[in-house]
Amino acid sequence: MHAAWRFRGVIGLGFWSMMVVWLSGIVGRYIYARIPRGRAGVELTREEIARRRAVMLDQIAQQSGLDRAANRRGSGAPAAAERLGVWAHSSA
Repeated sequence: MHAAWRFRGVIGLGFWSMMVVWLSGIVGRYIYARIPRGRAGVELTREEIARRRAVMLDQIAQQSGLDRAANRRGSGAPAAAERLGVWAHSSA
């Protein structure tokens, strides 16, 4: 409109800068929403997440009648060393 749809020169630089900021805001909002939070809105630590997971596994074991160890084996989650792949053996 103001630039007659020409995005070159200073006008283009301003437009594309604005688009980068807009896109980074969209991506940032998505990432921000994926961070686990407690009821108070505070980010959860890994230990808190692990504790909540353990509590949920205990509840599942109680309600389903399955052993918690069987739940853990059946989850399909690889051990920590397996998740690291090549990096598991490189640390000294």
